[in-house]
Amino acid sequence: MLIGAAFAAFVFYDLQAGVPLRSIAWFIPADTIQVLIATLCLKHFFGGVPQLDSVRSLTRYLFFAVILAPFVAAFVSAPGIGTDYWHGWRICFFSDVLSFLTLTTAILNWISNGHACMRKSRLYQMEAGVLIIGLALVSYLSFAAPAEGSSPALLYSLVPFLLWSALRFGSTGVSSAILVVVFLSIWGAVHGRGPFVERVPLQNVFPIQLFLIFSATPFLVLAALVEERKTDEEALRKGEERLRLAIQAGKMYAFEWNASTDSIVRSSENGQVLGVEWQLPTTGRETFDKVHPDDRGRLFSAFAALNPEKPSLQISHRMVGPDGAVVWVDRAIHAYFDERGRMLRIIGMVADVTERKQAEEELRASEERLRLAQWAAHVGTFDLNLRTGVDTWTPETEALYGVPPGGFGGTLTAFENLIHPDDRQRIIELTHEMMKTGQPTEAEWRVVWPDGSVHWIAGRGQVLMDESGEPSRMLGVNIDITERKRSEEILSGMTRKLIEAQEQERARIARELHDDISQRLAMLAIGLDELRTKHDDLPCKVRGGMYELEQQTKDISADLHALSHELHSSKLEYLGLVRSLRSWCEEFSERQKLEIDFKSHDVQSSPPPNISLCLFRVLQEAVHNAVRHSGARRVEVQLTEYSDEIHLSVSDLGKGFDVEAAKQGQGLGLTSMQERLRLVGGTIVIESKPLAGTTIHVRVRSGQRVTRSGLGDEVPDRSGNRN
Repeated sequence: MLIGAAFAAFVFYDLQAGVPLRSIAWFIPADTIQVLIATLCLKHFFGGVPQLDSVRSLTRYLFFAVILAPFVAAFVSAPGIGTDYWHGWRICFFSDVLSFLTLTTAILNWISNGHACMRKSRLYQMEAGVLIIGLALVSYLSFAAPAEGSSPALLYSLVPFLLWSALRFGSTGVSSAILVVVFLSIWGAVHGRGPFVERVPLQNVFPIQLFLIFSATPFLVLAALVEERKTDEEALRKGEERLRLAIQAGKMYAFEWNASTDSIVRSSENGQVLGVEWQLPTTGRETFDKVHPDDRGRLFSAFAALNPEKPSLQISHRMVGPDGAVVWVDRAIHAYFDERGRMLRIIGMVADVTERKQAEEELRASEERLRLAQWAAHVGTFDLNLRTGVDTWTPETEALYGVPPGGFGGTLTAFENLIHPDDRQRIIELTHEMMKTGQPTEAEWRVVWPDGSVHWIAGRGQVLMDESGEPSRMLGVNIDITERKRSEEILSGMTRKLIEAQEQERARIARELHDDISQRLAMLAIGLDELRTKHDDLPCKVRGGMYELEQQTKDISADLHALSHELHSSKLEYLGLVRSLRSWCEEFSERQKLEIDFKSHDVQSSPPPNISLCLFRVLQEAVHNAVRHSGARRVEVQLTEYSDEIHLSVSDLGKGFDVEAAKQGQGLGLTSMQERLRLVGGTIVIESKPLAGTTIHVRVRSGQRVTRSGLGDEVPDRSGNRN
């Protein structure tokens, strides 16, 4: 739209000036080609409004806009001049060069920098005004004054003003100044004034074109150099300021040592590092004397090893300040040598790293304390990178698995191969589940050492997720719990022996009650009955008393019979688990006037005696507790089997109780049930709340035998043989 509007204005003006339509037909496509070449090239290389504040940018602009675009367009517009083709080509080319060099540069500079120039100080703007007025006056005298008053020598008076504009006001100032010169020089030539006036008008064009082109170009280049220098100086100033701030923040100073004079020049920050006045002259020997005695030999050897092939050095050492305080410094230096390999000078930086060294020492001491604590507690840590598969173990962790320092394979598979075969699949599945959920997990497993011994490990792991929610790392700790497991095994053995002794004593007492006392009571009841029936002559009161004694004896005999069954039920051996539990529930219900709803489902297997006895005792304890404490008159008992597990539940709708408080109490009922189930590998869950009833859930493997902790079991070694 802009090009079309401009070309319409050109056509309108040319028609008014009497330019033939034939010439206009050549000028319009030529201008179109010129504008498109210039704009497309400048857009490609500048990406926006061209900034002419550097020699590189100005060179690109001069090549594409000032030379290339007019050069191509002149071949199209030359026939429109109406003279010799090459003469017309020269006029068109230099005219367009002059316009792009003067008018366009001024427009571009004001678009880019005009707003900034308007924000300058009033004094700066007044100086610019004085420059333009002075340049306009000199240009008028040189180009537009009457012929009798003008002299070619006046052209040299333009140079100071153009230099002034280039050095003080940059590319914007010099392009504006050149525009003033161009306007007045062309105006004077058009009106027959100035040094370029000749008889034939077309012959006046070339000299003034060359004058203006070669006058403007060097000053534009000079202005670009000035702008570039100012930019570099500003960047250097900012860089030095950032370096100064970094040096101050990092407690550093720069120095330079002259080998021939042994003198050292230091930056002002030296005082905050060594606590001395930086202006005071010093030498290399004096500085070397301030080095801590224990570090002098090492530092001297490092300096002596510098050579043209290895001129740089970075070393840490201690310095002793004037007050005797020890300061740790990092010294980075670079040495310069002559052609014979002799050292000329050294430059470098010195940084105070005392706080860092103290932090490193504290960290090292903390890590050492942690390592000793882990070693004493048999604790180790690991760090598994889930992306690379690298599993990093501390030496303490390797010791837990019987692996020599550095002997661990460093992979998840290597860890899994160290686990006891009976525990391996469980831990693998647990690890995969932890990677999916990201939840912390605890577990215990066995490991087999190279000597065949079995050790127990307790571990806790945590998976860390990345930003996308994918698992990235797994961290955790391992602890050797072998001694605890041995203690538990000993305690379990003692508990097992106590329970076995208790059962044996129950059986003995039950036999005594059933075979002896119960029989004797039965004989006593028979004797009382015979005595009462044979002596009809006894008073009725005596006969009634004997009858009551007979009934009491029978009741005592029945209670002893029930008690013997409580102590040791032979029905478990002959009737099996289900019928024995059902029979006991019926007998207990009848004696206690209590409703017991016993149900069994899909109990097909015949559990081992130890499991049957365990379930029988748990049922007895649970029902007795319901009678004593719940106040309920109805108890539900369910016995089911599925997935090779037997489930027993006993529930009531009584008073309920606080489970945690009961565990802390002095009662042995819950503890007895837990211990019995632990010995057969079973579990018990108690659900109860005050005034909400109680439900006891028991679960045990139907084929489970009495097990040990695993420390004495036969285990395969890593080659597959049995140990």
